[in-house]
Amino acid sequence: MRASLLPERGFTMKGKGLFIALGLIVLALSACAGNHAGGGTPSTTGQGAGNNAGGGDVKEGSGQVPAKAANDGDGGQKEGGGEPSGPVKLVFATVNPSAQLKASVKKYESLHPNTTIELTYTQTEFKDIDSQEANIEKYVTTTNAAMLAGKGPDLLELDLLPTDKYANRHLLVDLNDMMKQDASFDKADYFANVLDNSEIGGGLYAMPLSFYLNGLIGDSDAIQKTGLQIDDKNWTWDDFSEIAKQLTQKGGNKTVLLSSMAYMLDEMFGENYPLYVDEASRKAKFDSPAFTGMLQRIKTMFDEGIAKQVDRGVGKGSIDTYFQEIPIQSMADYLFSMDSFDGHAKLYAKPHAPELGAGGYFQANQTVGINAGSPFKAQAWKFIAFLAAEEAATVPADNTASSYSISDISFAGFPISRVAYDKQAEQFRKAGTLSTLPNGPADGMTVKADGALLDQFGDYLTGAVHAVGKRSRVGEIVSEEGESFFKGQKSAEDVAKLIQNKVDLYLNE
Repeated sequence: MRASLLPERGFTMKGKGLFIALGLIVLALSACAGNHAGGGTPSTTGQGAGNNAGGGDVKEGSGQVPAKAANDGDGGQKEGGGEPSGPVKLVFATVNPSAQLKASVKKYESLHPNTTIELTYTQTEFKDIDSQEANIEKYVTTTNAAMLAGKGPDLLELDLLPTDKYANRHLLVDLNDMMKQDASFDKADYFANVLDNSEIGGGLYAMPLSFYLNGLIGDSDAIQKTGLQIDDKNWTWDDFSEIAKQLTQKGGNKTVLLSSMAYMLDEMFGENYPLYVDEASRKAKFDSPAFTGMLQRIKTMFDEGIAKQVDRGVGKGSIDTYFQEIPIQSMADYLFSMDSFDGHAKLYAKPHAPELGAGGYFQANQTVGINAGSPFKAQAWKFIAFLAAEEAATVPADNTASSYSISDISFAGFPISRVAYDKQAEQFRKAGTLSTLPNGPADGMTVKADGALLDQFGDYLTGAVHAVGKRSRVGEIVSEEGESFFKGQKSAEDVAKLIQNKVDLYLNE
């Protein structure tokens, strides 16, 4: 059987799948620079640190993921991951290292003089879609080849790589084992709900340094006027449909949700990935009532007018609807979103599939893993723990007093460290308000950093227990074939069988 390690986001394919993936990457990069794509939250004062090259003696890679780093001497690795007696060089492969990662390398090396970290990457900054596509494809292809050959870097960025397939082939270290062996690592200092639900078959193979939330922003004032009570911690999509019908009957708004059938399918599939794909056993489960029910549920909402495709925006009075789907990628995202609907916005957890338990959705970000073939696993883990912990805060960018911090407002995503997040929230409380950058798309916009809103948001962060699956070739198949059902060309059952066959072939390549 031919080994297949196709990229998780479908980078070998031209067209929609790649474009969507590139859009996400550009969004992540621009978030660090203070820009938000689509109808997202405007950029905020204090952002833009990600444009500083920062870092120290960090190499730009050629795009070729190196073989295991050659270390002078034996490295002197000690039991329990203590300081090595000899020099150790860790090779860390990534696509586009942020200024913060470069700065963190510099600080770590100053604290651990026997350890050198070599960053290899393909591009220093975003130039255009074509060059980014080529660099991403080069990174994925060369990393896959190196990992299958038993080589590859000591550490690798996994956001764009097939983590599940690497784990199934025992190519990655189970980080749960590293945590247990590290007496200095206290899981209580981290968002354990994210770590626990990022596992694959009981093992944690990719450490998320940050994460996002998927949720709904609702017009709480308009909803309250209807007299309806919403239990968003437990509601399913069936509950949502029933509530939506009542909202249109009792309220003034006739549209409940702004979205599109294709977008909702993409979102629901990612949010419910374990229901349809068992990576461990390489089995697909699309030919099932759960999947056909999801297809029919989406189409029915649009056929009945409950959901409607309308241009979305963020800002006061910009949308005449009860809800809109939104990814929340930072505290700034959250606070600006709360100013929509004329200041009457409320965050709701997204409804879940009837087959899943209650809880919100998160998407892991900046995931890092350790090559199982690395001779310096303990030292590699120490660097990951450093990146994840508040210890990595206050990282000098260029030997000056200026610094980056994972608890800083400019940090993209919510830090996996709860200690860092608490500092971030405290920064907002002390600031009192948040303003957009001058000359931006929302020049002069200011919102209040309300303490009660910040307290409520903490509950949503800890209540997110469903991991949103990565964009993958499987997702592309679902999107491509699902369109024929939405256009009335095929039945839900026929589409499900077709997807089942195609995904089975892919999983067993």
